Amino acid sequence: MRRVLLFVFITLSLVSFLPAASFGYSLAPVGQVSGRGAYGGLTASFIMSFDRNHAGDIEVAADFTPYGTFFESAKVQISTPMLLMTDHVFNALFPNPVVWSPRIGTGFQYRMGNEFNILVSVSPFAFHDWSYSFEFFSPYIVKSLVDNDWGWGMYIMKFSCFFGGGR
Repeated sequence: MRRVLLFVFITLSLVSFLPAASFGYSLAPVGQVSGRGAYGGLTASFIMSFDRNHAGDIEVAADFTPYGTFFESAKVQISTPMLLMTDHVFNALFPNPVVWSPRIGTGFQYRMGNEFNILVSVSPFAFHDWSYSFEFFSPYIVKSLVDNDWGWGMYIMKFSCFFGGGR
């Protein structure tokens, strides 16, 4: 009975966040060098955001490459902006006003061949408005949990589109 009540309580707690949550997808070219070697390809992501400033975004992503294996890796990451600035020099680059929101994130990655990594990402050139976010030249570092190898990767341009959520 306690397990059922705990499950109901957790479910109701999560459902209370859903009206404010927005869901989105993201596509980005990516490149990475780590223990198993280098690859380049495309990342497709599903993103859940509980805040209109995209604080605490949860992202589930898969990397695909045309070389060798089609599926290269899977990631789960949480990220948040380090600061939010509406008046900035980058406004001239966008047709609509955007918020400059440099981001930091952390998560886990599984790469084909049983390579498990911890990753930390920084997006100094991240911008968002209500429904879209843009990240340019976003590097990340990876540390293998098995081999203690270090690696790195970079998103060249990451475009995300969000649906739903309270405004």
